[in-house]
Amino acid sequence: MFPSNLQVAVRAYPNLSQQPATGNLAAVGRILARTLETLAEGLIPSAIVAAVVALMLFAFRRRVCPPITGVIAVSVFVYAIWWRVEPALAFGLALLLIPLLIDAGDNLGARILLGLPGAALIGFGTTPGPVLLDAAVTTAIAVGGALAADTADAHDQVGIGTLFLVLATVGGWLDIPDVDRILVLLGAALPVALLAWPMPLARAGASAHVWVGALVWAAVDGGAIRLSSVIGTTAALGLLLIEPLVRRALGWEDGVFLRLWGARPPMSAVAPAAAQATLVLLASRVAGLHRSTELSLAIAVVILIAGFSVLWAAAPRLDRGYVGLD
Repeated sequence: MFPSNLQVAVRAYPNLSQQPATGNLAAVGRILARTLETLAEGLIPSAIVAAVVALMLFAFRRRVCPPITGVIAVSVFVYAIWWRVEPALAFGLALLLIPLLIDAGDNLGARILLGLPGAALIGFGTTPGPVLLDAAVTTAIAVGGALAADTADAHDQVGIGTLFLVLATVGGWLDIPDVDRILVLLGAALPVALLAWPMPLARAGASAHVWVGALVWAAVDGGAIRLSSVIGTTAALGLLLIEPLVRRALGWEDGVFLRLWGARPPMSAVAPAAAQATLVLLASRVAGLHRSTELSLAIAVVILIAGFSVLWAAAPRLDRGYVGLD
């Protein structure tokens, strides 16, 4: 098992192990200060933008709840790291807005195809290679973004889509070795969550696709030295990947969590968010910290299959209309 990001950072200081305890505390203090400083690079501008958007939307909350939380988070993220943004990344993220402009409805295949150009530009234009990694990143963004958007669309009445995306971003922070970029994205994401929960003023909807693109790119950018962290971060999307598959397997039209816990914000999102947090911890701290990429992938697949199986088996029995047969 790999040590935590904080432990790695402490060990990076030269001769730290030979220094007195006060020196260790000072080093930890500098790490925490740098962590907060990096987080604030996304947090402060995002809070300002979110506050302005909230004021604009609050007056119209009964008439509009736009799918913009992903756009806000990623726009602030790109603004905060503009010096690191290559043209391929900028254009790729822009292309991931196509699913937001063209409504694919419930057609999951169409969602994937609409996101594929942007995913391919990011996967093949920004990652260090080899081709297998480029293809894997492209697939993760195209398919993961489509599933995440599908989940968000089905549950945005209670803010579940945005909350799940924020938790997935936390998962990336928990397992990526170089946390600078993911911390900025997390800072940009936290104020945006308040637009969706506890009072839904804005939603994720199809903008979830561009959020997933930024998250996977940040994972590759900060986790190239340990690719298992990229796998763990992708798997940390958790219920965003699982829910559409369970919904279709059960033949339900309504979102699984809305059908089970209703559409009464903010409490209807609490149980699903707790389940998502559990999957995020398993994906990031178990699958995402292994030295072996192959083992990490196997663990991530097992975690997602187990999550699917539990939700698929439990959902009909938790449904208020379920009738058990002896």
